[in-house]
Amino acid sequence: MPPDKRLIPGVRMRENDLLFSSRVALKLVCLVSILLLSVQLEASWPGRKGSLPVDKLKVGDEVGNGQSPGRKFTTEDGAIVGRAASGKNPDLISTANFQGEDSLSILFTLEERPGSAFFPLTVNFLRQAEHAPLIQKLMDDGYTGSYFDQALADIEEQKAGHSSGKSSAGKAFIPSLSTAWLAESPGKITGLGFLGQQVLWATESGQVFVAKAETGEIVKSLNLETKFVLPPAAGSGGLWLVAGSDLHLINEKGELVREIAGLPGLIAPPVEEDGQLFLIGQSIQKKLNAVSGQPVWQSYISIDPSVLPAWGSSSIFLLATSGSIIKLDKQTGMLSGQYNPIERISSLVSLPDEKNLLLGTESGKVVKYNLKSKKISWSVSLGNQAVEQLLVKGRDVYVLTSVAVLYRLNSGSGQLENWQGIPARLFGRPLIFSNEIIVPALSNLLFGFELKSIRNASRTVLPADLATDLVLWPASLQTGTRDLLFAGLYDDHQDKSQVLAFIKEPQLLIEASPSSPQLPGQRIVVTVKASGFSQPKYEFYLRSGEGQEKLRRKGSTSNTWTWFPVKEGEYTIVVKVTDKKLTRRAELRYNITRFLNQTEKERSQL
Repeated sequence: MPPDKRLIPGVRMRENDLLFSSRVALKLVCLVSILLLSVQLEASWPGRKGSLPVDKLKVGDEVGNGQSPGRKFTTEDGAIVGRAASGKNPDLISTANFQGEDSLSILFTLEERPGSAFFPLTVNFLRQAEHAPLIQKLMDDGYTGSYFDQALADIEEQKAGHSSGKSSAGKAFIPSLSTAWLAESPGKITGLGFLGQQVLWATESGQVFVAKAETGEIVKSLNLETKFVLPPAAGSGGLWLVAGSDLHLINEKGELVREIAGLPGLIAPPVEEDGQLFLIGQSIQKKLNAVSGQPVWQSYISIDPSVLPAWGSSSIFLLATSGSIIKLDKQTGMLSGQYNPIERISSLVSLPDEKNLLLGTESGKVVKYNLKSKKISWSVSLGNQAVEQLLVKGRDVYVLTSVAVLYRLNSGSGQLENWQGIPARLFGRPLIFSNEIIVPALSNLLFGFELKSIRNASRTVLPADLATDLVLWPASLQTGTRDLLFAGLYDDHQDKSQVLAFIKEPQLLIEASPSSPQLPGQRIVVTVKASGFSQPKYEFYLRSGEGQEKLRRKGSTSNTWTWFPVKEGEYTIVVKVTDKKLTRRAELRYNITRFLNQTEKERSQL
């Protein structure tokens, strides 16, 4: 009997070929069941470069820590295809999006080119109501796994707790950010910025607060009785604040020192460079003298406000409403170039050398465009998911998509290095802080991903909803200070804002599966979650009672150790984590005994 077509989104039954449709539908259910097994929301889920053979993946299996440095990734028909160095048995890797449109193409590709495969489902897929019957059927049929269960549990937790900002951090993650200080003020915060060693934030009602960046002590406040609509922008003499068609300059003492009226409707905060002030409006663009306010040049280009301008050393790149990318000369305001992409652009970044542009499209492509040759250097398709954010650090390009997936590409070749699913809906712009990419999600979560592995290493829960972009205050700007990450929050129930300053501190968490106590001879897997380290190595020690610590595994990059205890007793598992600069230790007590109650016996047999 063919499966119910309502259980399989995207499959249409052919009236003249029921047998064909039934075969396709059955295979699709099998593939989706494999997808569900590999949902990984725990910090131990690394950016994937490996896979398990489809014919060897059984109910209850979990995907291991696959790392294959010899594998090269390409794109074929919107799917990401990874081939081993030998070129045999290609691995097809794809991320199911909101509607799972890629499912059929994956099925047919595997029919034509058999091989091993790995298919992760994002949490967004699990959230969709139309997939609930399919997911329920798979669960009823026994297609479950720890990561799938954790995914569904996290969704329920988010529904129950995130609206009030009280959700638990959970045991799958450890916080990588520690609060240095917290300051509160009335009203809703609209943005924050820095003036030397001071941090300044503004509210919708026109209030401005100035505090010491290191301590959070508020030293000045004033009320300009106006509504600020954009985040503050740094200038040579203070911070620029946009209020409607007016521009205000606040100095380090919290004093209003300059006002400029008659602004165009800005789509982005003003930018001041070398005494010149650039204002990008939706229909008018201006360059002013930052001191006198006198215009230097003015252009009239209709700009798409959904894509922020990209700034180069000598040019400004703008997306016109026509879909063209316009290059404006900073010195003269004249149009110095134009590129007409064939697809709708959703993100735009100028590389530091200003010889290339990185473009993200609504169809899921990342394109590197050479401005000199006026040709595409490379193009990578990430499937049916819009590119929402592009972030560049050195030769790495980090891509965030609309279905909450983070990718790392090589900026020179476009090679896909690795990727990772984000276990919640995106909420704001990412930022690189120390050795992690901090990604805001939902309204009160900050996820941390390691720069190279893209491993989801941490999760920080905020006490209220995020209301501003994250802002970094680097220690390199001020001697004798430390790097600080700032976030502006808003509690609508109490109508108050909070400014939090975070510092990065290394942290460790040890987990044992199954948990203590256990019988002798039980296989116990010890996993270490480390945050705040750069390419750490892990050493495992074991201490029995009050005895000496004994080295059980030398330092390596693997964060897991398997233990087979044979004797009863109270043990202490000790782990030492090191990198080039840091060394930290953590301990976990564990009891091995033959005397377990019935509940513990049942748990030990799972």
